[in-house]
Order: sequence, then structure tokens, then C-alpha cells
Amino acid sequence: MKLSTPFQLGPFRLSHRVVMPPLTRMRAGRTDFVPSPLAAAYYAQRATEGGLIIAEATQISQQGQGYPQTPGIYTPEQVAAWRTVTRAVRDRGGVFFLQLWHVGRISHSSFHDGAPPVAPSAIWPAGNAFASDLQRLPYETPRKGAGKLSWPLTGRLIRMIVAVGGGLVVLRAAGSTSLLLVVCASGMLLYGTIIASSVAAGTWF
Repeated sequence: MKLSTPFQLGPFRLSHRVVMPPLTRMRAGRTDFVPSPLAAAYYAQRATEGGLIIAEATQISQQGQGYPQTPGIYTPEQVAAWRTVTRAVRDRGGVFFLQLWHVGRISHSSFHDGAPPVAPSAIWPAGNAFASDLQRLPYETPRKGAGKLSWPLTGRLIRMIVAVGGGLVVLRAAGSTSLLLVVCASGMLLYGTIIASSVAAGTWF
């Protein structure tokens, strides 16, 4: 297999197999978590004709945040900013995927007004979390969600994705094994599968 050969990814014809994986930038607004104008320039500089970029992990709700200044896609202002990024990449002929996440127990109470993080189970993880002020503090025992978390794709979230005008969406949770849901820009679910973390991190070509 040659990296310079084309590849058909669902409805997208990629001109080569070199993919930019998601890289956590932590450059969004400090309080509104809106992608900054720098994001459009950053991704446009790395776009190539027919090349795929998978954007940094983006929380789908305030509850899903676990790192300072990571972008969201749950307010109209965030959607508008991502639309600018998408347009900049497409103007250079690139294909742009947005990776969505909810960090679960890897979050810290400083992001949630002192309330514990929400996770599928109340199991304490070993290690240190990033607090909202960038300090490294011990992880906390999370609160078990009431049956489901806020991170499954909902009709409202799909409308947000469509409004951005992006290509597909990689949905993952923090941890080792993740759920990949691929949704086209029209809102149609193409497929869902359980994948390893290396795949969720964008190294799947």
C-alpha cells in the first residue's frame, strides 16, 4: 500500500492516505469554549486537496468536559465558530471530520461547579486529572449516571453537526475501548462499532 494512493472512505474520495489525527489544542475560549479564529487558520494550513483532517476532541456538553479550553459543539456560538473552520478547510479542498467526546470519570469537579464528574459507574480512576486552572489534581470518584449519560447522539446534537457543515463525526469516550459512530452531514447514521483507543485516536489508516 502506498500512502500517496487514493482511498474511498464512504462517500469521500481521499486523494491520499495521510491523515491528520486529532490533537488536543486547548485553545478555545476560557469560559465559552468557542473555537478561536486561530483554529480556522491552524486547520487550513494543514489541509490538502482530498486530504482528511480529524479535528481535536470536542465535548458535546458542559458535562463532558475534562480539560481546560477544549472546544464544544453544544451552543450556537460554538457551532458558528466550527462552521468557519469547516469552510476554511473545504476552501483548500480538504475533508474535515469532527471528533466528539465525553470524558466521563476523567473529568474533575472544577469543571462542574464542585459537583463530581458523571460516568457509567462510580469507580475511581488512578492518576491525576487536569483541573480547570491547569493544575494536576488526583482523580475523584465519579457520580454514576442515571441510566444514560448526556453524550449519546440526540436529534439536537445531530442538528448541530449538520449546521457546522462537516463531513463525518467520530464519537468517543475517554478510556481504552471506545464507541465509534459515523454520521454523515445529512444526519444519517452510517455505522457504529466498538473500536480500540488507537483507532479512536485517528490512527485507523
